[in-house]
Amino acid sequence: MSVYSFSREGSAFSVCGTTRPSICGTTRSSSTAAEPLPEDPVITKSRKQLYGISARKAQKPPEDSQLVLYDPEVIHFPQWRARFHRLLQAREIEDEDTKKSILLKALLPKTVDLIPTLFRRHEEPFEKDTDVILDKLQNYYDKIERKDRIKARIHFFSSVQGGTHFYEFANALKAQLFNCDFGSFEEDALVMAFVMGLDNPVLKKHLLEKEIWLTSLIETVELAVKFQEVLPSFPIPSSESVCEIPNQSLYYGYNKSTNRLYE
Repeated sequence: MSVYSFSREGSAFSVCGTTRPSICGTTRSSSTAAEPLPEDPVITKSRKQLYGISARKAQKPPEDSQLVLYDPEVIHFPQWRARFHRLLQAREIEDEDTKKSILLKALLPKTVDLIPTLFRRHEEPFEKDTDVILDKLQNYYDKIERKDRIKARIHFFSSVQGGTHFYEFANALKAQLFNCDFGSFEEDALVMAFVMGLDNPVLKKHLLEKEIWLTSLIETVELAVKFQEVLPSFPIPSSESVCEIPNQSLYYGYNKSTNRLYE
């Protein structure tokens, strides 16, 4: 019987055991140094994207004194409104007509056209104070964003790896963050969705039971990459803790108390 345990010492990971079976049923020494294969360009690109490595220089965020157009596809209205008020403070603008003029210039044409529909017919919307117009817009966008946020979060937590590489799966989750609007819960949500959506049930079980200390998506992805090398990738029946490799006589069990895989 070959036994494999997974231990974490500081930031280093070790695998105990002299031999380990491959998916094809053959065995090889764990101490044998195999020449690494060239990394798939797609995986390389996904890894760099996850780590934020880009040939392009990061764009400097605009200063508070700069006028920023409101685009619901780019920024949520409460954040944009706070930024708009900081702009007025930075420019020391108190005149109501000037505020309103800046507001209308900072809105897309479709948003300006929306404003009259938010007031009663007999009201003159563009004669209202700036804060009154902003309140109407925020009430409107809050309802839309809440509906979109609920749908996005359901889709986010339903995400599965689906045969993609860990880096690709992680990037796909990050791409959904804007509509989910998790706030301070964002990093925990990424870790949860990544682990729950993994294809490998043994890896998922190990991360859920033994690696709950994980606090970031990158940490989780790094650990998954390391453990994938020593964990079997075949499926485990949900009602059993032991499974069989098709057309092979090898069986693997997961010992919860000792955190070991055995055959």
